[in-house]
Amino acid sequence: MAEPAATLLIVYDSQAIRETVSILGLDPHYRIAEIDSPGDLAGTLAELQPDLVLLCAMTRDTSAFESCRAVKEASGGAFLPVVIYHLQPTAAEQEKAVAAGADDIVRVTIAADELLVRIRSLLRVRTIVAEAVRRSQALARASAEAADLVLQVEEANRKINEQNEALERLVQELRQRD
Repeated sequence: MAEPAATLLIVYDSQAIRETVSILGLDPHYRIAEIDSPGDLAGTLAELQPDLVLLCAMTRDTSAFESCRAVKEASGGAFLPVVIYHLQPTAAEQEKAVAAGADDIVRVTIAADELLVRIRSLLRVRTIVAEAVRRSQALARASAEAADLVLQVEEANRKINEQNEALERLVQELRQRD
């Protein structure tokens, strides 16, 4: 059985960039959810639980960076990759993207196959991180169970020692009587 396709949430800031993204051909590879503005991004993230967010920025305002921060905050610490798809990011904008928590920033002129490789790579990292978190949680549970067992063994040993001491006293009393 084939794995279900990952869900990409694409957030647009203009109609022009929507047309640019549509020609990338992401549809056959992923489930696509789209919103036209980052207004209710947190609600959309909670409802859709996407595997990756593509923030499309045609303008030079800071909304993509603010949206990126909002995505990272809404993810609650879970690794949710964010790619900023920008018209032509300057070095300063690339720095802002990194500071906002973006996992990648690409130019609108990126080749579709290169974007697909980057998305696939980030989704693989997401899977690895999720597995590491799952294993870490399982290890923490096992460690807590082991600690409980150690306490139980220590308590059992304490009781055995008390009983041994009581038996030793009885043996001493019996020897003194003889």
